[in-house]
Order: sequence, then C-alpha cells, then structure tokens
Amino acid sequence: MKVLAHRGYHAHCRENTLESFQAALDLGVDGIETDIWLTTDDQLVIFHDRFAPGGSEVPAMTRAQLSKTAGFDVPTLADALALSSETLWNIELKSPAAAPALAVMLRSRPQQRFLLTSFYHPVIFQLSRELSVDCGLLIAHQPIDVRSLFPTVERAAASRLSTVVWDYTYLDQQLVETARAGGLQTFVYGLANPADHARAKTWGVNAIITDFPKDPLSNLGNVRDV
Repeated sequence: MKVLAHRGYHAHCRENTLESFQAALDLGVDGIETDIWLTTDDQLVIFHDRFAPGGSEVPAMTRAQLSKTAGFDVPTLADALALSSETLWNIELKSPAAAPALAVMLRSRPQQRFLLTSFYHPVIFQLSRELSVDCGLLIAHQPIDVRSLFPTVERAAASRLSTVVWDYTYLDQQLVETARAGGLQTFVYGLANPADHARAKTWGVNAIITDFPKDPLSNLGNVRDV
C-alpha cells in the first residue's frame, strides 16, 4: 500500500505550498496529492477551494490577485513539479477549463510520474485517451452499480484509466474487490486516524491519500509493500 501526502505534509506548515510538498518528500512518501485551477492569466495554480478569502472565485483571478488575497505566494504546478522528478504527483483537476493547459504541461514532462484525477468524469475519460498519463475517477458516494462507472474492455484498452479514488466514508472491501475485478486500482482519501489507515490496508487498497502520512509510514510496518 502506497502512502500519498494529501496536499503535502502540513503538520507544521500551510497545505498545498512548496513547504508542505518538500516536508512530504523529506518524510519519504510515495507521492503527493494536490489541486489545480487555471487563473485568468493562464497560470496553473495550486489551491484547493473554489473561492479565495473574500469570496472571489479562483478561476476569475490572476495568480497575483489570488496570492495577495490568500496571504501567501500561491505556487504554480511547475513550481511544485520542480521539487521532485521521481515522486508520483496525483493532480486533481478542479475545473474542466484547466484541462487543455494541464494536458500541455503533462505532455512536456514525460519523465515524471502522474495520476490525473477529477470529479469531472467525462473530462477524465477524454484525457485518459489523449494522454500517456494514468488517470483516475474521484468518487464521493456509493453508486447503485459501481461497475457502471468503469469503462468497457474496449474503452479501457484505448485509454489510460487505471484508478478509482474513493472518499473513505463510502468505501468498503467489496468495492475494492469490484474495482480490482474491473482492472482498476483503488486509492482512498479522507482517512482520519491510524485505525482508518489500518482498515484500508486490510481491504487491500493500493494507496492511501492522507493528511497524516507520518502515521502509516512509522506505525504500520512495511505498509508500502502490500
């Protein structure tokens, strides 16, 4: 089971900053999850919320405006990727409007490892066919038929859709097994404590995306070899 730092390791620094990413890398995580928007000056910026402090929507601002309003220098995706060419970068696409610019950047970095995810499933299906990058579906509910979310064998063969990323609240072992039977690996986010980490491991998930990466790295033994 791999350990990914959710928005970096932010126990002692602000999340989704270069400092939190470097702290995660220093901790020895397998990967880092982060969030991408496109600003009005065509910058792929790392920021989670749709609204900046004060109420303006992030996509309606320039990077400089966002940084001033947020009270810190909001990093670009390029800034983050420069920190490590070896770690897995799990990039959540927060808006379909950012997809073209993101695709250009990912194509320019074939040496790096990425998992591109989003709640916008049609966009992910499209990018999984166009890019040589692993892609995943973010899911924050328990569907009536989880198999309906998966591509057919023919569609899967023509794409890089490899992963389902679940909210921990809605995940169980049966869903993990169903995804595996469909040829997809399972990542999970929203874990709150060591017990959640341990349960995810017993379910056989491929990776956890956690705000507390130090816990599984130090307390669950050889967690990354599952």
